[in-house]
Amino acid sequence: MLHLNPAHLVDSNMCNQGVLSAAASGLSEFIHQKGADVDRVLGISGINPELLISPTLSFQLPNYCKVLEQAALVSGCDNFGLHYGQQFQPKSLGLIGYIGLCSNTLESALMNMTNNFYLHQKDTLNRMVDLGDSWRIDYQVQHGAILTRRQDAELTMGMFMNVIREVMGPHYSPRAIHFEHTRPEFWQEHSKLFNAPVYFDQPFNSIIISKKDVQHTMPGRDSILLTVI
Repeated sequence: MLHLNPAHLVDSNMCNQGVLSAAASGLSEFIHQKGADVDRVLGISGINPELLISPTLSFQLPNYCKVLEQAALVSGCDNFGLHYGQQFQPKSLGLIGYIGLCSNTLESALMNMTNNFYLHQKDTLNRMVDLGDSWRIDYQVQHGAILTRRQDAELTMGMFMNVIREVMGPHYSPRAIHFEHTRPEFWQEHSKLFNAPVYFDQPFNSIIISKKDVQHTMPGRDSILLTVI
């Protein structure tokens, strides 16, 4: 099982302003699909559209969380982040997505992604907690200026689930999903899309998954490419 050591990686965080633009892959198109004015949403959020062109560019994390919240508000789609995350393919995540896809097993993919998430996004907690027969994958934005981050949380849980479902299939059901925000109006959609019990007002945004399930081999594993990345 090959795990990446962060100390051996080129620290792209040196030029990362907060979050790599790969995290917003297809965002303009998705905002448009939901019936909102893309220029208005990006303008309110202080995001230069040119920064969305390349996955290796970056912008400030507060602007990223704000654009998701504004997209939900302007489009009238309260579950905007949830829907955006469900359709977000792992390869679109750029660096952190390929780190996961090229890993040997699902377990090593999740470990490599969490250990190196700081390269993708700053001021963020991302870890795996051992619960005995299962893993809890925690995610939490810890930037002091970001108080509203529900859309980002639902988006990111969807991103991680799509990496898991790359191996386990599109209807895979984890043991549970946790969100730190209060239960939204259309919460039943969360249970349906994650195909699992969903709990709100939790300490972290989390996916709880059986250790037995994460032993499966990644279909696109490539140890040479993983080392290069």
